[in-house]
Amino acid sequence: MKKSDLRTGMRVTLRNGETYYIMLNTGLSSDQGDVLIHKVGHDTGWIPLCQYDDDMLFHDDPDSVFPFDLIQDNHEQEWDIMKVETVYMTAALFMPSYYKTAWTREE
Repeated sequence: MKKSDLRTGMRVTLRNGETYYIMLNTGLSSDQGDVLIHKVGHDTGWIPLCQYDDDMLFHDDPDSVFPFDLIQDNHEQEWDIMKVETVYMTAALFMPSYYKTAWTREE
């Protein structure tokens, strides 16, 4: 699977175990507003999809609006996309139990 295969509503799991939802054309950032959005409890966050290469590996872009300068050297790989899931019932969008694995990174 490539970054270009990602669609709004898909859920991704990063190497660090965090889960995010894909939202395309949101207007939240440059690169047409394609972002990963995450919410856990009262905490929310987002990562511009332009921070990922076509193989869905994270790369720190010094021109990005996202403050990844806080990431320590050699820890960028913690943000790599490791698994992509799709929802199998549109009415259940954002309900984790209705997602199934579409792709897992082989290493």
